Amino acid sequence: MEPESYPSGKSGDFRVEADGLRLYLRSRHGAQFAQSTPAQRGFAGCSSAEYVTKRVRVDGLAKGVSICVRSDEGRYAELTLDEAAARKADHVLLTYTVWGP
Repeated sequence: MEPESYPSGKSGDFRVEADGLRLYLRSRHGAQFAQSTPAQRGFAGCSSAEYVTKRVRVDGLAKGVSICVRSDEGRYAELTLDEAAARKADHVLLTYTVWGP
């Protein structure tokens, strides 16, 4: 799991967080999430998605599911699960692409 705090001078827009037997992505520093659909992928999908500030549950999601992130600095990212996030998991394996100003 990720440490409770980042080293000095480092920051991130989200963190992976366990809550009981569930695994979530939790927003940091004003970032927001949107779950993309197969028809809404890549920059076009993430830049037009509807975002929320609440945490996103990731355990139980299938391989290939994508989640968009919008930072408070105007960057967009697409996180794609590289493997199914098992229920009761303590980690998630993903690939990401970031677009920004």
